[in-house]
Amino acid sequence: ETVNLLKLLREDDTFSVVAFSDFAEVLIPPTKVSNYSAFSTRILSLYASGATEIFQGLKTGVEVLRSLKTTNQVNQIILLTDGHTYGDEEKCIELMRQAVEDGISFHAIGIGDEWNDQFLDDLSKVSNGETSFVSSAQEMYDTLVQKIKSSGIALAKSVKLNLELGPLVELQYSFRMSPDLSPLETGKQIQLGNLLLGKHLRVLLELRIPKLDPDINELKIMQGSIKFDIPSNPINVTRLFFDLRKPVTRSFEKDPPPTLIVNAMSSLTLYRIQEKARKEAKEGNIVGATRHLHNVATHLLAQGDRKLAHTILEEAENLKVNKSFSDLGEKKMKYGTRSLMLLPDSEREENDNLS
Repeated sequence: ETVNLLKLLREDDTFSVVAFSDFAEVLIPPTKVSNYSAFSTRILSLYASGATEIFQGLKTGVEVLRSLKTTNQVNQIILLTDGHTYGDEEKCIELMRQAVEDGISFHAIGIGDEWNDQFLDDLSKVSNGETSFVSSAQEMYDTLVQKIKSSGIALAKSVKLNLELGPLVELQYSFRMSPDLSPLETGKQIQLGNLLLGKHLRVLLELRIPKLDPDINELKIMQGSIKFDIPSNPINVTRLFFDLRKPVTRSFEKDPPPTLIVNAMSSLTLYRIQEKARKEAKEGNIVGATRHLHNVATHLLAQGDRKLAHTILEEAENLKVNKSFSDLGEKKMKYGTRSLMLLPDSEREENDNLS
């Protein structure tokens, strides 16, 4: 299967494999895909053992990528893990905060039910990344295939959104919709990821605006800049400035919002309700959490997603009986509802090709 994955890459693409437990080893040094056969037996010798110290693996992976002299190629770490790391979480987050400044992106794949999803999500937030959940070898293979297929040439690296909100505006939530799915930080600077050639970088921001004074004619929503590096540009850093303001009026013609935004908000709402239910469960509000999960399941059944709806109803029952979720079921709920925001392949290609 490793050979099949490599066939999805271009011959001049470079890959490396780092194995780690309580120490890290470069199993395959940076190698052109066309030269893979010289190291194929090293993959077969890989087996799971020892402790899980993710910092050791990340640090070695970052060092490998920094040693490569690349321009418009995507520098990406794909982390595969089935366990918790202990005591080095903050070191991992700080490492990836620095790595993202070098244009290094991150994707984590958690296998089974014993890994720390909140930690890997936090890593993804600071490193232009995404966290995926798989429960079988086939799902892991399919996820890797999708990740490789969605990679491409970096048109702009390390895209950052610098925000100055209006005095009446609060940023409540931010979420990247494409090229991959991930909650984002909500500070004054938000890491958005890389912009790939021929692809879109889409982000949803949830803003809270209180009741306005009737004498206000215009509302300053936000201003700031989008900062990014263009590898082909001799000027290292490029900025696009924006100033978003809206008129305030008592009467207006209501235009229907774009279908893409409506669909995205519909799916994001189910994910947010699931998030709220999990938070309520941790706080001991079993009744509220169960009610919200039943609401999510009802909407999923109406949409024809019986499998995910069944999983959520099972976890609602677990919550009532055991006062907690199962580890596996909680991850299925979280990442199952998150994946609802993925466009179908046909729609994704169609939207990416739009000018």
